[in-house]
Amino acid sequence: MKASIDHYIQIVNAQKVNLFFGHPIAVKMVRKIAIKPLNLLSPEEDFMLGTLLGYDREAQCRRYLAKIGA
Repeated sequence: MKASIDHYIQIVNAQKVNLFFGHPIAVKMVRKIAIKPLNLLSPEEDFMLGTLLGYDREAQCRRYLAKIGA
């Protein structure tokens, strides 16, 4: 039996990819947010993506505030 897990593969370059997987609605959101290289995301996009992926919420808040210089 083959399990089907929803996923999104973002090509970074010839040697690297970003792989996102999980619940279909979460992967759909990732497809909308991660439309450019991750290092080029705005602080808001970075915060949303990190939170969506389940990263520590408090750490994401600190990261966001640091990025905007607050």
